[in-house]
Amino acid sequence: MKLKASALVVTMLILGIILITALSISLVSVKERKASLGSNNSDQAFNTAQSGVESVLQQIKTNSSGTLADIFNSTNDCPGTISSGGYSVKLMDSSGNIVSGCSTPVSQIANLKSVGTYGQDQRAIEVAVASTNTCAKNSGNGIYVGVTSGTYNGNMSKFITGVNGYTGANSLCQASYPNSHLCMGVEILKTINCGGSVPDTGWVSAGTHSIYSWNTTGNVNVNTAPYDDCIGWTTTNSAANGNIWRGGSSLVDGLGCDGTTHLLCCN
Repeated sequence: MKLKASALVVTMLILGIILITALSISLVSVKERKASLGSNNSDQAFNTAQSGVESVLQQIKTNSSGTLADIFNSTNDCPGTISSGGYSVKLMDSSGNIVSGCSTPVSQIANLKSVGTYGQDQRAIEVAVASTNTCAKNSGNGIYVGVTSGTYNGNMSKFITGVNGYTGANSLCQASYPNSHLCMGVEILKTINCGGSVPDTGWVSAGTHSIYSWNTTGNVNVNTAPYDDCIGWTTTNSAANGNIWRGGSSLVDGLGCDGTTHLLCCN
């Protein structure tokens, strides 16, 4: 009887060990399966983020000389983020700021940050955007990147404390477009020669002193007031002039230094 009882106890112990082992194996298997599923979801999220980058890079390449309106296919809704099929891609400039606004040149986009989502998992990718316009990149000087939202007269020292002249003008552009400067006339022409466009109107620097200017009929005017960048962007005297680019007419014109207009910015 004692032997039978001992055998029963041993049998129960063995069965308990087998059960515990089986449960442990099952638990490990479940954890591994969950880890595998989690890894798969993470990979899918990464692939989704990558597909977003590839899609937006293709749009940038196709519209490299255009504006965000061409990418968003809209003239009034260009928020700076493209979302589709599980990804969301932010368009950023060289300082990490969101690039938005339908009139903003595509050339302002310097980086992309794409977030892909799959299930509960998210993965992010950030990439730099290389210039696709070899003409703009290799021929010296800058190209047109945008226009200031504010309008200014010929004395730039009135708007930026402690600086004036060309430095003040450049500071006004940099406030809107990091690393930019007030466009020179040659940069406006370079932008057009490289396949871009300058649809806006605003001040440009000539860096010269001249009494000659073009008029709207394409003829040369001889002026009593010189064109001298408003004496280096330091005066509002109506007897001095600065050069402006008229985007609607695609020509260089003059404006008295007491007048106000936007600044055209290049980089």
